[in-house]
Amino acid sequence: MKLNGFLTKILPILLFPIGDLIAQTILGEFNFYRLIAIMALAVCFYQWETPMFFKFLDKYKTNWNLQKFIFLKPLFTEENKLSWSGRTFGALLFFNPIWVARHIYVISLGEKHFNFVISIHDIISSLSIGTKSFIATLPIALIGNYIVQAKLPLKHRFLGSVILTSVFAIAYALSYKFF
Repeated sequence: MKLNGFLTKILPILLFPIGDLIAQTILGEFNFYRLIAIMALAVCFYQWETPMFFKFLDKYKTNWNLQKFIFLKPLFTEENKLSWSGRTFGALLFFNPIWVARHIYVISLGEKHFNFVISIHDIISSLSIGTKSFIATLPIALIGNYIVQAKLPLKHRFLGSVILTSVFAIAYALSYKFF
C-alpha cells in the first residue's frame, strides 16, 4: 500500500485524536475542546514532522571516522548510513520526553478550554508527566520503533509510526490523568 500525499496528511489528523478519544472513553471523560486541541496539534506538527524526520533518518550519512568512535559503530552500516539500530535510536530521540510533554501540554490546553495563559506550573507539570510517561512506555517504544525502523520499508514507516504513536496517544492521555 503506497501512501499518497493526501493520506500522509490525513492519517495523523485522524489517528492521533482517535487515540486520545479512546483514552477519554476508557476514563469516561469526553472533552470536545481536548479533541480539537489534539487535532490542531496533528494538523500543525504531527503531519509533517514525523515523515520529514524518518526521511532524514533514512538518508543520514555521517562523515565521521567511525574507527575513532567505535561505540557508535553498531548504529551505522558499512556505508556510514544509519543501520536499523541507529534509526531505532534516532526515533527514540525524536519521540523524547519533551515531545511527550508537548502532547501533554496540548491536552491540558484542551482541558482548560484553550485558556492560553501559560503558567510555569503547567509547563513543569507537562515536563514531569512527559518524562514519566516516556519512561513508562520505553519498553514498548523500543520494540515498536524497532519494528517500524527495521522491518518496514521507508514508504511504510510513516504509517507504522502513526499507528504506534496513536497507541502512545492513548498512553499519554492516561498518563495525563494518572501521573
